[in-house]
Amino acid sequence: MKSLLAFVGLTLLLTLTTNLASAADIKHSSKGFAYMTGGIGEEETTSLKQSQKQFNLHLLFSIGDGEAATDVDVRIFDSNNQLIFRLLGASPRLNIRLPADSYSIVATFNGEKQSHHFTLEENEAKRVILNWQAADSAEALPSEELTAD
Repeated sequence: MKSLLAFVGLTLLLTLTTNLASAADIKHSSKGFAYMTGGIGEEETTSLKQSQKQFNLHLLFSIGDGEAATDVDVRIFDSNNQLIFRLLGASPRLNIRLPADSYSIVATFNGEKQSHHFTLEENEAKRVILNWQAADSAEALPSEELTAD
């Protein structure tokens, strides 16, 4: 019986530690929007996946056939064309929680800009993939809607 209680206690402790580690990785922008960026290495990718449901916008930055794009300058504008979020040096994955509205993303990688427009509805999540092919053919891939649980 003691070994069962010890096992349950250890499992609970590991679960809480994992959740606390994920919460510690969450940052807040100057305007108060919660976000996480990472995706380099297994630990960062796991942390982002574990906390994914806390966010409603999931950005992925890549080069060519899927190589991770790092050091991306990300700017997000609301429907009034006001800058509401900026992150210099974003990693390949960026998760953020935004209110329902229409947005424009402008992302710059190695001096090349891409933009993408989308609308977030209540209880909806979106995934946007920005892929830089070559200097003359960079374009945003279509976003896909995800249902928030």
